[in-house]
Amino acid sequence: MSKGARDRMGSRWQGMFGLGEVLSIVVITIMYVTGIDHAILWRVALAIGAIPAFILLLARLDLPETPLSLIHQGRFANAKEVSLRLFDEPLDMLPNEDAKLERPKVGDFLQVIWADRTKRRATIFAWISNACQGAEFTAFGFYLPVILVTAGVGVASNANMTGTNIVTAAIYVLATISGFLAPVMIQRTGHRGVAMWGFGLAFIGLAVGAFALGAKVEWLIVLGAAVLMWGHYWDASNGMTIASMVAPARFKATASGFGYVFVKAASFFGAFVFPFMTSAWGPVGATLAVSVLSLIGFLAAKFILPEVYNYVESEEVRAAVTD
Repeated sequence: MSKGARDRMGSRWQGMFGLGEVLSIVVITIMYVTGIDHAILWRVALAIGAIPAFILLLARLDLPETPLSLIHQGRFANAKEVSLRLFDEPLDMLPNEDAKLERPKVGDFLQVIWADRTKRRATIFAWISNACQGAEFTAFGFYLPVILVTAGVGVASNANMTGTNIVTAAIYVLATISGFLAPVMIQRTGHRGVAMWGFGLAFIGLAVGAFALGAKVEWLIVLGAAVLMWGHYWDASNGMTIASMVAPARFKATASGFGYVFVKAASFFGAFVFPFMTSAWGPVGATLAVSVLSLIGFLAAKFILPEVYNYVESEEVRAAVTD
């Protein structure tokens, strides 16, 4: 894709993420309302997740590698075939025989990234952003239904939690809208802007949520959660995009995988540590502790991240000039 278009397309995944969450909440709420035994309900809900996984598996069976990726693997014959099929470009300059090329190593990737100031700062930000948004969401967002039920939000007098599910779904509808607007924000404010807005709103939402939990103000808890989710779907939209975009073509897959490690490591932390934090410090203290992560993400966007919207990787430019 052309510059700018890559930035926006790479950030659209958050909207689809939210759409899937809303759909999940709706499906589970329907099963809950029908009175399915809870011991069966969660198993059915878990099994339903296999349906999109199977559809994606089938879709990926015939998904071609990009010509550039095949070239870096030395699979020149396949690269020419795919390029001709996708772009009507035969790549006549390439040999017809494949060659065995040395696969790039993680150490080589880090050395190349560290040698360039823009790549280094953008990658460091991406890692920090991925870690902060991963923990931010998993700590508070993952436990949001539990937090709402504990606070009594949407819980009927007979302990029916349909109202809680509806409130949760409404919050995620807002989050989904935020996710689909993230590329628009990136185009208008750049990557720094959307990251600062996202982490800033997440920090405010968590601070408001902590106050509301302490004061037991239900509507304010919902408002704080809504602000958090709107901000989160902006701050989570571009960490992976930036990490991959600034890396040379031969390292993009490594940069993407390396960057996602920070998301999952932080998610593990949030999912398993937040309950202990809540037990030790109470919901107010634990929520304020999570808000520090959002503040760190905001400061990283402001002071570390160089503006990389419309960024063109310099090695690709040099290769094009040489050709």
